Amino acid sequence: MNSYNKNESMHTPSATKLPLEFQDISCAWLSEALAQRYPGVEVTAFERDGEMHSTSSKARLRLTYNEAGQRAGLPASMYIKGGFNRRVLKRVWGALAIEVRFFMEVAPELNVNIPRCYFAQIDEQSRQGIVLLEDLTARGVSFGVLTEPLTPDRVATMLELMARYHGHWWNDPRLSRYADFKVPMHLYMKWQLRRDWWERMLEMPQAAHLPAELRDADLMERAVDTLWELNERMPQTYVHGDPHLGNTYFEKDLSPGLLDWQCSMRGPWAHDVSYFIAGVLDVEDRRSHERDLLKHYLAALRAAGGEPPDFDSAWLEHRRQMMHGLPMFTPTDPNQGPEAWTVAASHRFQIAAADLDVLESLGLKRSR
Repeated sequence: MNSYNKNESMHTPSATKLPLEFQDISCAWLSEALAQRYPGVEVTAFERDGEMHSTSSKARLRLTYNEAGQRAGLPASMYIKGGFNRRVLKRVWGALAIEVRFFMEVAPELNVNIPRCYFAQIDEQSRQGIVLLEDLTARGVSFGVLTEPLTPDRVATMLELMARYHGHWWNDPRLSRYADFKVPMHLYMKWQLRRDWWERMLEMPQAAHLPAELRDADLMERAVDTLWELNERMPQTYVHGDPHLGNTYFEKDLSPGLLDWQCSMRGPWAHDVSYFIAGVLDVEDRRSHERDLLKHYLAALRAAGGEPPDFDSAWLEHRRQMMHGLPMFTPTDPNQGPEAWTVAASHRFQIAAADLDVLESLGLKRSR
């Protein structure tokens, strides 16, 4: 654990010059950052622990405030999240910027359970994006784990949450400002299919259930491009983009919430819904309940102001979206998390892709 106080002597970037390393975070910078929304707040001391590095980097801050900070009701701890791993910053910069813009522009009008944000800012010059977010452990939430599938009832409640933000943004003219958000996600999926890595991955446990016809990286890339072309023809809304189990949490009363909006963007409802259903349910539960869950979502979407398709059309879109989960998880570098997580999620998507014949749904079925 690292401790600091306001009298320390260290380089202190201003709130308009975001810190690039964890050691650049200081009481003075935190005070400037928080004072943008909470005037007069001063951080008098803080401790940093729990550093984690993945697509982005984050750490927990335990904070002490002056009287203004206490009156503002600021929490004793929060998380800082940004591009503090400069080795991968070029690849993840787009995702950092997306999440900052989400908390600045989209989150304030969403009536869904997401972490509270205390500061969000982008520095285009240094290509840094930082958010200060609620420490959800302080209110005792439980977090989703990739190796622990959800029950169909819990899935239904999360689909209701998705329907609320999908319905709110359904064909909203403002979505045009988020069109470019899709580029980082599409590029990431194609980067996952780079040929040298794909060949290595095929020998790993995470590829054990990948159907033979889907082991061809060229065909996978064609399928991804076809999916994205078809998605552009669907009604558009605002989507989370990556609602896997590790990005979920549940309150003590089991009401759901969603974390990590780095892949959020303009897109079709099925991009979230089908990815979630296939990725979080046990295989047998998915086979038994996915049709009913899809109907449940469509009813919730209509109630939230969206215009759902008929079930047969929705079912076709559901099948197509299996090509979203496959390149997101199957080629994931195991160093990004415990191997068991990658293996569990990959296998669920691979089995779903085979069950639902994703290539046939995309019009890419090879003749025998």
